[in-house]
Parts: sequence; structure tokens; C-alpha cells
Amino acid sequence: MTIKSYEDMQIKKSELSDILIDMAGCIDELNELGMDLSGQSLLDLQKKLKNDNFKVLVLGEFKNGKSTLINALLGDKILPAYSTPCTAVINEIKYGEHPSAKLYFKNPLPEEMTEYIAPKAMQHIHKYQKSGKIPPIDLEIDELEDYVTIQDLDKEQIDAIKEVP
Repeated sequence: MTIKSYEDMQIKKSELSDILIDMAGCIDELNELGMDLSGQSLLDLQKKLKNDNFKVLVLGEFKNGKSTLINALLGDKILPAYSTPCTAVINEIKYGEHPSAKLYFKNPLPEEMTEYIAPKAMQHIHKYQKSGKIPPIDLEIDELEDYVTIQDLDKEQIDAIKEVP
């Protein structure tokens, strides 16, 4: 099922929360019959769910479909996902009413930076470089590929990632 709106997400979270409470009750009943189970872990999970903030970490080797998997879970193409180029930075995805992106820079910037930096990012870096800390920049989702993927395909991936600002 694809969640289309914030309201859909809230309904699904409420349903899951109710299920967790029911399961905790069932575990308590089983404990009364002599089983050694803990409903508290389900109640803790239910509390985290209600807090509206939980994280899922996706790890894997270079070019093994992590972005494709995340897009499939989201039900939408948010991250660039191709056989090449591969994603060069950590991406954190949060729900929002409207798709948008915010690019954070390494502070301090790498001593050697790739020459494949999008012009908008390069202008932003030059504007704030003397301050010592580069603030984030707002992007459109369809611009992400220019900022989060390795552009120099001739370079070793680990070396290219080190040069991404």
C-alpha cells in the first residue's frame, strides 16, 4: 500500500498502534498462563510510533540497490537509482506535505573537492566559504541527482566520496 497523504500515514499509524496494544494484552494473558513473555517491548514500540519519529537504516555495498529499495518502500522515486552513478552521501528522508530537499555540507569542506560540483552548490560554497561554516541549501527533488551521486565515474568510489563537499 502506498501512503498518499499525511492523513493516510496518521490512520495507518493509529491502526498499528491499536494492534500493538492488543498484542501487549494478549502477551499479558499468555503470561498469566505461565509463559515468560514481555508486553512492555510492544508498548515501548507503540510509544515510539506515536512520537512520529523513528529511523530505518539501510546499509549495503556500493551499487547494490539501496536507493531502489528505499524508493520502493516510499512508493515514489525520491532518490536517484540507476546502475551508475551511485549515491555518494548519506540521505535522511522525512515525511513532508510537499516533496523538497535540503543539502547539508561537510564542515569543514574537504581539502580536495571534486570538479563535478553542481554550479548552484559551488556558488553557495563560495558565498559562505570565508565564514568557515557552509549552511544548508534548499533543493527540488528532481535536482537531487546532481548533488548526491558520484559524477566522476573514472575515480574509485571511495576516493570520489571523500571529495564530495
